[in-house]
Amino acid sequence: MLTGKIKTATAKLENLKGNAIGTLKKNDLVKILERRPDSRLRVDAASKQGFVKTASIDIDFVGETIPLEAKASDLRRVGNDYIGPEGWFAVHAKYKGDEGPKNSGVMTVSDFVAANPKKFANVPPSQVRVLKASSANEGNLEAINAYDNAFLSPGILQWTVGTNTGEGELAGLLDRLKTLDAATFNLYFGQDGLDIEMKPASPGAVRTGFLVLGGKKLVQPSDKNKMRQPLWVYRFWRAAHDNTYRLCQLLHAVGRIDVFYTRPLPKPPGLTLKDFITSEYGVALLLDQHVNRPGHVPKTVLTAINGYKEKDPKTWTSDDERAVIKAYLKARAATNMTDSDKRAASIAKSVATGDLSDERGSYGTTGGTGP
Repeated sequence: MLTGKIKTATAKLENLKGNAIGTLKKNDLVKILERRPDSRLRVDAASKQGFVKTASIDIDFVGETIPLEAKASDLRRVGNDYIGPEGWFAVHAKYKGDEGPKNSGVMTVSDFVAANPKKFANVPPSQVRVLKASSANEGNLEAINAYDNAFLSPGILQWTVGTNTGEGELAGLLDRLKTLDAATFNLYFGQDGLDIEMKPASPGAVRTGFLVLGGKKLVQPSDKNKMRQPLWVYRFWRAAHDNTYRLCQLLHAVGRIDVFYTRPLPKPPGLTLKDFITSEYGVALLLDQHVNRPGHVPKTVLTAINGYKEKDPKTWTSDDERAVIKAYLKARAATNMTDSDKRAASIAKSVATGDLSDERGSYGTTGGTGP
């Protein structure tokens, strides 16, 4: 787990509503439990839990440890809090009749890349920048949601078990981990009876499949519901502190771009989205939509492309691409995509800060010496 040190003269320890419940002093050590969307960290300060402004804490990424392994008897629920061998690990949440544990995670993609630059030596820098920008709309590396109709959704893109009796993308992530490092897969999942059954690969489609627990494929909601149990939530949350599993998350997320970016378009024939959208900003927006509503890509983009005055992308400048992206965002906002404008604004901030380029040709998929 991550720890941190108070770096300001004093820092207010607050309850969830923002009321002061204590004061921390410079160099006081805290255990970091969760990164909140309100720019606060949930912390354990000398066994007193509360919330501190993120800007008041220096996080020790180098000294991070992996949470202890746990049995069901090591876990308990106290009110709305789930407690494990080392303390708090999730809060109870509800959504439209479903309920279960939730943790927003702590480690962002940017944090992980900065703390582990050597792991990205062969990953194109623009791919990393695109992922940093788009993942801000989804979750942190240890984020986990077991309170909605997808049963269990962990990680930076919230890969799911699958709603109702359907397949889910979580199986695809675990399949990548099992292929990349079978020992790590077995350490966190296989030795406890979890496996996957994958759907055959299909061009232009994200790989999906079913989880298999104790030899039984989890198809029925009553079977999938087992993944909401605190023990499995804890196991996935624990695994997400392992850097091999974290790297696998990033590689799997970047691999998603290939599903739609180089796929031939129906019109004009012979071209792909790669011919039209070539900026880091544009690709980040496409990835953002594909995560939320994969069936809308590329038809939403084609609406903007077909309505643009200049049909040949070979003649486009950065201004041409920006104009198409503007039209694309308008078409995207008219769909049932969740919080389309808000998500787009988040990605646009990365352009404003210089962390993402909107220049044509800035997205590259080969070469690179790290971020």
